[in-house]
Amino acid sequence: MVEAAHEIRLLPDHVINQIAAGEVIERPASIVKELVENSLDAGARQVTVEVTGGGIDRIVVTDDGCGIESAQLPLAVTRHCTSKLIDADQLSDIATLGFRGEALASIAAVARMRVQSRPADQPHAMEITVNGGVAGQRLVPATLTPGTRIEINDLFFNAPPRRRFLKRPLTEYLHVEKVMKQMAFCHPQVRFTLINDDKPAFTLLPATDDKSLARRFNALFGKGVVHEARTLSVVAPDIAITGWVGTASAARSQNDVQFLAVNGRVVRDRLLSHAVRMAYGDAIPVGRHPCYALSLSVPGPLVDVNVHPTKAEVRFREPRQIHDAVLASCNRALQENVTPAAAQPVAEPRGGARYRFGRSIDANGMDAADIRLFDQRWLVELAGDGIRIRDAREIIRRQVMQSLWAVVADAGPVAMRPLLIPQPVRNKRLAGLVEPLAWRGFDFSQLGPGQLALRRVPVRMPTIDYKLFCSLLSQIDDVCEAEMDTVLADTIAAAWRPPDTPGGLRTLLGIAATLAPPVAVTELGADWPELLINDHG
Repeated sequence: MVEAAHEIRLLPDHVINQIAAGEVIERPASIVKELVENSLDAGARQVTVEVTGGGIDRIVVTDDGCGIESAQLPLAVTRHCTSKLIDADQLSDIATLGFRGEALASIAAVARMRVQSRPADQPHAMEITVNGGVAGQRLVPATLTPGTRIEINDLFFNAPPRRRFLKRPLTEYLHVEKVMKQMAFCHPQVRFTLINDDKPAFTLLPATDDKSLARRFNALFGKGVVHEARTLSVVAPDIAITGWVGTASAARSQNDVQFLAVNGRVVRDRLLSHAVRMAYGDAIPVGRHPCYALSLSVPGPLVDVNVHPTKAEVRFREPRQIHDAVLASCNRALQENVTPAAAQPVAEPRGGARYRFGRSIDANGMDAADIRLFDQRWLVELAGDGIRIRDAREIIRRQVMQSLWAVVADAGPVAMRPLLIPQPVRNKRLAGLVEPLAWRGFDFSQLGPGQLALRRVPVRMPTIDYKLFCSLLSQIDDVCEAEMDTVLADTIAAAWRPPDTPGGLRTLLGIAATLAPPVAVTELGADWPELLINDHG
């Protein structure tokens, strides 16, 4: 057993670089991302990426950017050296993809790297090599057209444990390919070429108009996906949104066609993903995933890109505003093409008798025929010569969903109230999601392995049967945090208690009028004078 050291020491540079590399370099695709971002920052209009052995053995990135002055090459491979940042004030308004000054040094710490670069006004290129963080002592001339060429060999050659964690070459290549597609989507004006094991994988020509952009989308995402997509281009105060969203029929079993970019940077963002998913309502069932590729342009001071070592996450100053803008934009693109469940043909309630609508005034002078609830679900109102039918449970489900995404957007505490009698839930999956459930206002205490008790619920909550609600939660076979909002909304709607007064029904209609997109209405004209309803309707 090694005795713990108590003396505080300054770590050697090569150890510091390897630690930094652990934050930035996860796999070959991480290197491709960092190098291509540097190419784009250099103004490149053509970027070629070559990989061998999935990028484990070799990666070469060549661009036609501005190049690096020969005297600056040694600085380029040194930690915390960058041409993109001068002082801390610029951190609040980052305009480049790379800015940390760690990419090349971190890559060189865990691989053999050769950098060749030539500015346009220089007669030839210069080259520097770095092996495992140790730079060559001198620059040597090289042959290269204006631009930069960076070659990476033997990834993790000096860190065998990390190399063993890499997947097989095909898997690593697919990650590289996804990064290249993300970059190509974010920067349609750039020509991208990918070569895998000396064989061309794809070349994407620059998009100069709508037709060429459509061809590029087809090449990136597949004709079948894009054929089912609806493009959008929205300019609003402090945000511009472009890209496309797939229709509900294009949903897939995996979330492999979901791209989100902010200011040219591909990101993972729960807020944005939630907004897109909300736009579909319940048109996409649990277990299926929509296809989309959206690019947001937000003023630099309104977004913080310096919150993740690999710049894979961002933080918005006004998250609710961004969420609502994305939701509204996707709604507009989809509303004529997505058919929510509530808009499907309404089946006649079972076990009822036939009634003819006629106006009658009750003892309180209220027109009782204006609104009725049939079969504890179908909300029916007279409208001129016909009637309108809404799915009352869908109204409640959608109201709950909008409340949940408001929680996600605001990231604030939810006011809760205690239940008079705590209700038991037996579900091992939910037991692992107690914290995100509490964030949404559902306070569960742990009773034992897979055993919970619901003790508090949100103050603003529809009237539901909590015993039935918890019983339904116990029956859910599979649930993850990404699908939690949908599962909660569906379960609450199933346990909802319908109002038993005309005033309560009118309140329900008022809620329906505020939902976006509006809850679908089935219109039945004068040729439908009768409606089959149950006896207690």
